[in-house]
Amino acid sequence: MERAKSAAGEKSIPVAALSFIQLLVLLPAYCLPAVLPVVEKEWGISHASAGMMVAAFQAGYIAAALVALPLTDRYDARYALAGGAVLSAAAHFLFPLLARDLVSGTLLRALAGAGLGGIYMPGIKIISLAPARRGRAVGIYVSSYLLGTSLSFALTGALTALWPWRPVYLCLAAAGIPAAALSLLLWRRPGEVFAPI
Repeated sequence: MERAKSAAGEKSIPVAALSFIQLLVLLPAYCLPAVLPVVEKEWGISHASAGMMVAAFQAGYIAAALVALPLTDRYDARYALAGGAVLSAAAHFLFPLLARDLVSGTLLRALAGAGLGGIYMPGIKIISLAPARRGRAVGIYVSSYLLGTSLSFALTGALTALWPWRPVYLCLAAAGIPAAALSLLLWRRPGEVFAPI
């Protein structure tokens, strides 16, 4: 009886969907670092300024994680996940369209980082609610982070050999659209397993 309950609870944690959302969100995340020398030259900014723009992504991630994770103690973690996916998709999509200098680039990168911060840790929290095989579920989720990061660099490098960096960034940013859509579908999915513990 207990085993049946545990198995039912485990099935209600969508590990594959959460991992796929995270992977899609990460596809455009490291486009900028991969093409940074080109952007520096195009915008006429120094290495220090470029480094600040790249660091803004991590700063946004940290700030969002510090806000989003405590909120999951009071509210359903899916809300943070959906908000993070939508913010990430919007920020990455807007970067190649609107970023033209250090200020606009830094702001959009910070927002993109905040989007990822709203996904990663709340996703860990959701997966940690799995009553059985928790270690495997977390391992799959964390692996999707590393795979998404690797693919971001690899695809950016491969595609910028064929096209300019802005169309490439825009192409990879499009992956955020299905990620946001899938996260919103999870938001509407009923189930007590997503509730705060």
